Amino acid sequence: MKRLLRLTFIATLLALLGVPAVSAQDYSGAPGRKLVCDYTIGDAMGEATSITKQQHYFYGQDNLPLRAQEMGKGSTSEYTLSYYFLYSAAEENGLNVVSSTAKQWGKYNYGDFGFKDITTKNESKSYNADGKLVKHVTPSYTYLYDYDTNGALIKETWTYSNGSVSKYINYTNDAQGRPRMGLETVKQKYIYDYNEDGTVAEVQTWKRTTATNESTEYLYTDEFYTYTDGMLTEILKKQGSATTDPVDKGKTVYSVFEGNANKIKVQTYTWSASSSKWVSSSSTCHVYEYADFTETSGAAYYVSDVEAVSASDANNVTVT
Repeated sequence: MKRLLRLTFIATLLALLGVPAVSAQDYSGAPGRKLVCDYTIGDAMGEATSITKQQHYFYGQDNLPLRAQEMGKGSTSEYTLSYYFLYSAAEENGLNVVSSTAKQWGKYNYGDFGFKDITTKNESKSYNADGKLVKHVTPSYTYLYDYDTNGALIKETWTYSNGSVSKYINYTNDAQGRPRMGLETVKQKYIYDYNEDGTVAEVQTWKRTTATNESTEYLYTDEFYTYTDGMLTEILKKQGSATTDPVDKGKTVYSVFEGNANKIKVQTYTWSASSSKWVSSSSTCHVYEYADFTETSGAAYYVSDVEAVSASDANNVTVT
């Protein structure tokens, strides 16, 4: 769960900071680059090397998500429906709110196939009139984002599902409205640096051995962002402690998949001190496919090459 929360935080932060090539899914309905499919390569056992799971997102003429479906192969060669997501949009207190509800497809009621509500996958995202994400509700956490009058992010709040606050992050911004420093409730500090083109270059995390004593502050993690032709290609993470300088810890590599610039492969690695080399940190990796949406995108988006491999009743299923 901690790794998932960390990845969620990174994806959302990169989206808020405008890092190109990879971002959290956009529910705002605004034109632009949107996630249309998340492919999983490999399996937990480390036996599979091809695509074993794919989650597709469908959008309407207003660029808002309509539905999504997750399909997996398991030990067979055919893709079958695993989860189905329905999206609904509404205006609440001046915000545009897009909610998703999840249903799992399987054998229930003594062997009959059907759908079962899975509330642990439900979520909602709320956007202000400028299309900025102000609230993201998940089963475990609610994330709140506050902006100044110029639209710059100034505060982030994490609350548990019971309403109690997990942490605050207050941001100090530069003249361009970009975060330069984030100060967390528990006296953890984030320092951001940027390239000349405005992309994130480095993110440092500082901690204290004694929360009330600034002199006990030390550099905990140092992340370096590398770009090629404007595309994010690597995040290198170094980690230290109160007594040691940061050393290589992990890295995330982003690459074009199968020559298609709209498909980005994301692979994570861990530095092995014993063998002095980078090793894969997971038996699976992801490929994210994107499409460019305009003000008049037309009909709902569907990935044509997926229709062939998933041609079944699952594609046209009606969920009530």
